Amino acid sequence: MAESPRILVVDDESTIRLLIREVLEQRGFQVLEAEDGPGALKVFDEGKPDLVLLDVFMPGLDGFQVCRHLRARPGADTIPIIIITGTEDYDAIRRAYEAGATDFIGKPINWIILGERVRYMLRASAAVRQLAQNREFLARAQALARLGSFEFRPGKATLDVSPEFCEICGLSCPGSEVDWEDVIGVIHPDDWKALEPLVEQACTAGICFRQDIRLVTGNGIRRYAMLQVDAETDADGAVARVTGIIQDITERKLAELLEADSNRILQLIVQKEPLERIFREVARLLERQLPLAMGVVCLVADDKVVSVTAPGAEQGFSEAVSGTALSAESGTHAAAAYLGQPVVAPEVFSSTFWRRARHVARAFRIRSSAAVPVYSGTGQILGAVSMVFREEYQISGADLALMEKTANLVALAVEQHQLSQRLIHQARHDPLTGLVNRAALNHWLERVLKERARHPSLGAYMLIDLDRFKHINDSLGHHVGDLMLKQVADRLRQVVRDSDLLCRMGGDEFVLILDRLRDKNDAARAASRILEHVGRPFHVEGHELHVGASIGITLFPDDAVDTTTLHKNADIAMYVAKNQGGNRYHFFDGRMHEAVIQRLQVENDLRKALERNEFQLHYQPQVDLTDNRVVAMEALIRWNHPERGRIPPDRFISIAEECRLIIPIGRWVLQEACRQAKLWQDQGLDPIRVAVNVSAVQFTETDFAETVRQVLQETGLEARWLEVEITETVVMKDQEVVRSNLKKLKDLGVFTTLDDFGTGYSSITYLRQMPLDGIKIDKSFIRDLETAAPSDESKNAGLVKAFVNLAANLHLSLVAEGIETEDQRRFLLQLGCSRGQGFLFNPPVPAEEATALLRSKG
Repeated sequence: MAESPRILVVDDESTIRLLIREVLEQRGFQVLEAEDGPGALKVFDEGKPDLVLLDVFMPGLDGFQVCRHLRARPGADTIPIIIITGTEDYDAIRRAYEAGATDFIGKPINWIILGERVRYMLRASAAVRQLAQNREFLARAQALARLGSFEFRPGKATLDVSPEFCEICGLSCPGSEVDWEDVIGVIHPDDWKALEPLVEQACTAGICFRQDIRLVTGNGIRRYAMLQVDAETDADGAVARVTGIIQDITERKLAELLEADSNRILQLIVQKEPLERIFREVARLLERQLPLAMGVVCLVADDKVVSVTAPGAEQGFSEAVSGTALSAESGTHAAAAYLGQPVVAPEVFSSTFWRRARHVARAFRIRSSAAVPVYSGTGQILGAVSMVFREEYQISGADLALMEKTANLVALAVEQHQLSQRLIHQARHDPLTGLVNRAALNHWLERVLKERARHPSLGAYMLIDLDRFKHINDSLGHHVGDLMLKQVADRLRQVVRDSDLLCRMGGDEFVLILDRLRDKNDAARAASRILEHVGRPFHVEGHELHVGASIGITLFPDDAVDTTTLHKNADIAMYVAKNQGGNRYHFFDGRMHEAVIQRLQVENDLRKALERNEFQLHYQPQVDLTDNRVVAMEALIRWNHPERGRIPPDRFISIAEECRLIIPIGRWVLQEACRQAKLWQDQGLDPIRVAVNVSAVQFTETDFAETVRQVLQETGLEARWLEVEITETVVMKDQEVVRSNLKKLKDLGVFTTLDDFGTGYSSITYLRQMPLDGIKIDKSFIRDLETAAPSDESKNAGLVKAFVNLAANLHLSLVAEGIETEDQRRFLLQLGCSRGQGFLFNPPVPAEEATALLRSKG
C-alpha cells in the first residue's frame, strides 16, 4: 500500500499549524511541523516531505529565506512549496515566486478547499517529475543511438552513405551511393529551405555546421535527425570533400515536444483556461507525437458521451460521437470509459468494440483506434482519450503509455475546472439550503435593474423574516433549526417562478425577487402564498413546529432602482410587519423611513449610553396600606440623554429588547439596585427588598440565575433582599426555561414576583407550576376602584377580590400597583389587600430622595 504523502507545515502560530494538521490528516496526508526557519530546514532534511506549506512572516528566517534555502538542497527543485500570505499582498506574492515558491495561498485560509489544493499541487508535481525522468531516460537513449555517415564531393549528384544513413532516412540503397534528389525528397521542405544555404557554404567556403531536421519517409512517418557536417580542403584551400554524420534524434525530439506541450497544457490548466482549449492542445499533442493519428478527448456523464474535442477530425465527427451511450461496443472511446481500462482495435471493422458504431467508422474512414479512460483522483471515470487512424496501425505499449500521460493531463484539467466551479458555486450559494447568497443576489439584481432601465417593467424585492424561529433554535438546538431552514427553503421554492430569484441572506432571512409583474397585486398574492406555505406545521425529528413570516415588500423601479435602497426599504417594511404582530406582509411607503431612522438613532444611542453612564435608577416605595410604612423599593430605569433630555422607558425598552442590548442594560440595573440596597443597609437603615423588573429577553437566557448570583456576590447583598419581577409574557414565552430559572432563583433565596398580573394569559395552572413568591395587581384594575363597599361587586372590584383570594389560596404575597387616591387605598384594604404602591405614597425618585424617604418612613 502506497505511503500517504508527507506535508511539512511551517508556521510560528501553533493554532494555524493545528488547524492545517486537522484538515490535511482528515484527507489522508501525513503532517510534519516546524515553528521557524531553522526547524523547517531540519525537518525537511530528516522527514523528506512531498510538499511544503510555508508561512511568510516568521521570526528569524522569514518564509522567503527559508524557501531559498530549501531550493538549494539536492533534489528539492521539484518539491512544491506553497507560500501562505495575505491575498492582497502582491509584493509578498512576487517575492515568493522569486524565492522559488510553486504557488501561494491567501489568508484567511479557505479550509474547505485547502486539502484539494494540496492534492492538486502534488499531482502536478508528480507529472513534472515524470517528465524529468523521461528527460534522463532520453539522454541515455541518445548515447546508445545509431549514427549514419555520408560524404560527397562538391558538384557531384550523388552521396556515398552508410547503411545506417539509409535506414534513418527511410531510403532504399542497393549500394553505397544515393542521389541528392532522393535525400532532398525526404527532408521536410521547410527544413530544406534552411539547410540548402548551409550546404552551399560548406561546399564553397568549407564552413562547418550542425542542424536538426525533419524527415518525412515514404509511409508518412515523420522522424527527426541531427546533421553534423565538416569540410576538407585541398592544398589550394578549395573544398575537396564534405563529410558528415546523421543521428536519429526522433525519440529525443518527441520527448522535448512532449515536455513542451505538457508544460504548456499545465500552464493553461493553472491559468484556468476553458476546457475546450485545453482539450484541443491535448489532441494536438497526440497528433504531434503520432502524425498518422487523430487525437480525440471525450468527457462522459450520466452513462453517455457529453463532450467531444477532436480538432483534426472532419466536420461532423464530434456531433456523431457526442451523445453516444457508454458500452463496450460503441467505439473504443465509449468502451474505455465503460470498462474503465485501455482498449485497442487494430482493425475497426472486425473489432467488437465498434460493433454498434461501424457507421461512424465508415463515415469518417476510421481503420484503427485505441483509447484509455480518464480517472479522477477519487477513482471516478471522467472520460476517455482516444487515437483513431485512417490506416491500419499496430498500437504499441508506448502509444498507450502516451495516451495515459495525456489522460492524466485531462484529469488535472477537469478536476481543476470542477474545483473552480465548486468554489464559484460556494461563493454564490448558501451551503445549508443551496439557495443563492447575498453576493449572487446583488449581482443578479444589478443586471435585472439595468435591463429594466432599458425595458421598463414592474418588479418586487421581498424580504422574508421567520417569526419565532429563534425560540425554536435556542430551545431545540441548531441542528433542528438548520433542518427546519432547509424545509422552509423547499417550501419557498414551490412559490417561485423560473424568472424569479430566491436567496437566503443568512440566519432566518430570505429574499425573493419577483420580476415582470403586472401590478403590485401579483406581489401581494405571492406573499400570501408564502405565508400559507410557511404557516403550515413543520415536522422535524419528531417535533411539530410552527413559525410564521414577516414580509417586507418594495417595488422597483417605483420605490428604488438600486440594490442597497431596495434592501433597506424592504427591511423597513418587514420591521413594520413584525411590529404589527408578524405573520403578515407589508408594502414599503416613504413615511416609514423617518420612523425607522429614529429607531436606528435610538439603538445607536443606546449602545453608547452604558459607556457614558447615561442611565439612572429611580426608586418607588411599596408600602403597608395600613400605616404607610415603606416595606420595599422598586427600581425603575431612567435614561438621561445628553441631547434629548429624559427619555421614558416605553421609548427605548422595546428597542433594547429587539437588539438584545437589554441584556447588558438589565445586568447594570441589577448591579446598581443591589449596590444601592446594600448601601442603605450599610448606612444603618432597616433592610428592605429592592425589586427589579427583568425583561423577557434577559430572563429567558439560560444563565440568568448565574448572572444574579454573580451580582449578589459582587455587591455583598443577601439574596433575600432582592426581588425579581417578571411579566406574564415571560411566563408564556418559554415555560421550561422560565421554570428552571425561577427554581434556581428560589434556591438562591431570591424573592420572585409576577408583575402586571391580570393583563396577560397566564392561568391558575401556570401559577401553580411556577415557583413564584408573589403577584402584583396591574394598575388598570385599581384605576376605577371607588369607596363603594366590596359588596357592590363592580367589575374591577370583583376581579381584585378574586386576585386577593387567589393569592391567599396559593400562598403568594400580593401588591396593588397604581394607587393614586385615598379612596383606592381604603377600598383595597377592605378587599383584603394590605400592600401597594403608587403616586398616592410617592412617585419614583432618585436614590438620594429615596434615602431620605426611608429615613422618614422606614
